[in-house]
Amino acid sequence: MTGAAISTGSDPLIWDKRDLKFAAHWIASEPEATREAFLQNLGEDALRALPFLFEFWALEHQLPPDGHWRSWVVLGGRGAGKTRAGAEWGRSMVEGDGPTDPGRAQRVALVGETVDQVREVMIYGESGILSCTPPDRRPVYVASRKRLEWPNGAVAHVQTAFNPEGLRGPQFDAAWVDEFGCAALDRGTNQPNKFIDPKSSESRLPRYSTGARDGLIQKQYYKAMLSYWDDPAHNPQATEYEGRMIDMSRAFAWAWDTRPYPFFPNLEELWSDGDNYPRGHWLTGRASSRSLASVVAGICDRAGVASYDVSALYGYVRGYVAGDVGEARAALEPLMLRFGFDGIERDGTLVFRMRDGLNPVEIDPAWVAVDADQEGLITRTKDAEAELAGRVRLRFVEADADFDVVVEEAILPDEATHAVATSELSMALTRGEGRGITERWLSEARVARDSVSFALPPSRVDVRAGDTIALPTEDGEVREIYRVDRVEQGPHQVIEAVRIAPSIYQQVDLQETLARKSVQPGPVPVSAFFMDL
Repeated sequence: MTGAAISTGSDPLIWDKRDLKFAAHWIASEPEATREAFLQNLGEDALRALPFLFEFWALEHQLPPDGHWRSWVVLGGRGAGKTRAGAEWGRSMVEGDGPTDPGRAQRVALVGETVDQVREVMIYGESGILSCTPPDRRPVYVASRKRLEWPNGAVAHVQTAFNPEGLRGPQFDAAWVDEFGCAALDRGTNQPNKFIDPKSSESRLPRYSTGARDGLIQKQYYKAMLSYWDDPAHNPQATEYEGRMIDMSRAFAWAWDTRPYPFFPNLEELWSDGDNYPRGHWLTGRASSRSLASVVAGICDRAGVASYDVSALYGYVRGYVAGDVGEARAALEPLMLRFGFDGIERDGTLVFRMRDGLNPVEIDPAWVAVDADQEGLITRTKDAEAELAGRVRLRFVEADADFDVVVEEAILPDEATHAVATSELSMALTRGEGRGITERWLSEARVARDSVSFALPPSRVDVRAGDTIALPTEDGEVREIYRVDRVEQGPHQVIEAVRIAPSIYQQVDLQETLARKSVQPGPVPVSAFFMDL
C-alpha cells in the first residue's frame, strides 16, 4: 500500500505507508463509516496481504524501537505476544520482496529447550512461523532433518539448549531464541522450563531437585545466560548483516507479571495462581535482589579491603539495611548470622566460607601430640544444658508483603528451660526463611555444646582457625565434624574446635505461606466522567 485517499464525507482521510505501524489500533478507533471506507478502498491483493502485515497489527512492544539502540527489553506475561514477535522477526530476516527473493539471512537457528518445544511453539504454534507466514512464502518443515525450508532457499535449523555446541558449524546468519527463564527452586537450571503447579498436568520438578525455594539459582541462571552469549567467542558478529549471530536484545525473559506486586501473589481471592509464585518463574518482586557474594563484596570494597574471596558464598539477599556503621565487621555480622558463614584470613586474603562442613581436614588420632597442658591426648567437653536457650525469637522485615516487622519463633521439642533468646535482623525475609533461621540457630547451639581440644605437631601448621576438621569419636565408629575456633602456637599447635552438623546448613523445603492482603476500599464512592477534549 503506497497511499490512499478515503472520503469520509468531510475531510479526506489519507492513509500513507509511513503510518503502517500500529495502524490497526488507529483504524479501530475511527467511526464505522471510516473503517468501511478504508477496507473498500483496498484492492483484492491488499486485502489478502493485510492479515500478514505484522507492523499493521502489532502492539508497540512487539516491534523494536526507532533510532539507534543497543538493548531492547520486553517484559511480558502470558498473552503479551512474545512468541509472535519472535516469529515475525524471523520472517523479516529470511523473506525478500518476493516469495523467491533472498532476504537478509539464509541460515537461521531456532533455539529452544527441546526439539518438541521448538516444533510445537515456535514452528507449529498458534503464533509460530507457519501460522504467521502467507501461503506463497510459507516454509516446509522437514522433520527428518529438523529444519524449515523457505521457497527462496533460506533454512532454519532446530537447535536445543541441551546441545549448545550445535550452534557451531552451520555459520548461522541469525537466530531466534525462544523465551528463556528458570524457576526459583532447587536445581532449577537442570530443566529451566519445569515448574510446580498442582492444577497443571505439566507440573514437574527439575531433575534431582528437592523442590525447595531458591531465588539465587534463578538469578545465577540469567547471569550465566547473558554473560555466555555476550562473549564474542560464543556469539560472533554476523557476516551478512550488522549485529551478533544471536540478537540477545530480542531475547524474552519469562516472566514479568503485570499484576501489581505484592498484591499478586497475595490476593488469593482475585488470583488463584498465587501459591505458585514462591517457586515459579516470576521475576516480579525479585529483580532487585542481590546474591550474598555481591553484597559481601560491596561491603569489603566500601571498607577498603584490598584482597578478599567471596566465591564460596551462596545466598539470596532480598533486602538488607546496614545502617550508619563505621566498621565492615558490624555490617557483616548480621549477614553471617543469617546465612551461616565465616570470614577467615588466608595468606593475606580475607576468605569467606559457608559453614557447611564440606571438604574437612581429616585428623588421624595418631597425629595428636602429647602436650603437658592437656589432660589427655584429646579433651572432649560438653557444656551444661542449662546454658542453652530452648526458645529463639527473631524479628525481621517481611518480604513479599507490606514490609512490616514480624516475629518468628522456634522451640526445642524437649525444651525444659525458660531461657528465651531474642534477635533482630534488618533484613527482608519471608516467613518461612525467618522460621528456618530460628530452627537452625537452635540446632547450632545444641550441637556446639560439644567441643574438643588437642595438640598437633609443628608439621601440621596447615590446620588453621576457620578450617573444618573430621575427627573420629572415642569408639572410632563415627566421624564428627568440628570447626576450628582457636589455634595457639607454641611447641605444639593447640587446637580448640566446636562441633558442627553439616545437615543443619543443607537447603530444606520450607513451608511458605502467602502474606494475607485485602483490597483497600476507596474512602468515598467514585463517579467516573469522561471528558471529550
